[in-house]
Amino acid sequence: MVWIHGGGLNSGSNRLNLAGTVEALKFVKEEISNFGGDPTKITIAGESAGAASVSAHTYSPLSRDLFQQGIEESGTVYLCYEGALGSTNRNYLFASQMCGISSTDWNSGNFGSLKSCLMNLNISQGIVGESLGTSFFWTGYAAKEAEFHLFQNNSNVYVYEFSYYSEVDAFVRQIPGYTPVRHGAELPFIFMDDTTWLPIQEKGLLNASDIAVAEFFGASWTNFILPVFIGVWPPEEPDYNNGTYKHV
Repeated sequence: MVWIHGGGLNSGSNRLNLAGTVEALKFVKEEISNFGGDPTKITIAGESAGAASVSAHTYSPLSRDLFQQGIEESGTVYLCYEGALGSTNRNYLFASQMCGISSTDWNSGNFGSLKSCLMNLNISQGIVGESLGTSFFWTGYAAKEAEFHLFQNNSNVYVYEFSYYSEVDAFVRQIPGYTPVRHGAELPFIFMDDTTWLPIQEKGLLNASDIAVAEFFGASWTNFILPVFIGVWPPEEPDYNNGTYKHV
């Protein structure tokens, strides 16, 4: 597996840009057999901007034959090109629904009232906004990505939604009484780094469900990479009515 970090395409491995990661994948394919790996079973994975990079590689002819599978977590290349193929006005629609900004103020750059509104939102309003943002910026684009691959006759498209709240998510603990499942919340369950898990364990906040979720991700990702994914959960189908996405 080759992991591509997130970071808004301006930090982490994304600073190398897609051309750089193409060269990295070439190196991995050429050398992996020297480390006991199989050059015909390379999986690329990433989260946020890293997932957008993975997504871009699935479309790019420059990346063809350099990997066989991709895992995209909370990101797709479609997130990077708002307006490139015609504006969908998603940002304005979000601002309008949250704060009632007019199209006149938006188009003229008069954001004074919008700034005031956003700075004074309470948690309940923020939760509504988060739901709107999830639909606008994440779920919709993920569905578009899945749809493209499905209609390219790819029968191995698996979709999941992560909605498990846990104290393992350190960022959430800073907001008492607010328990969202934020962008990137699944990462601690995939990498299980000591700096995240040990403090939670020492405070007695770790529970059996946390361990079960981490084990689920470990087993699922491993089985997908091998691949022996049959039976973990069914692949998606073009009609979107079969309910095969996995709810974690």
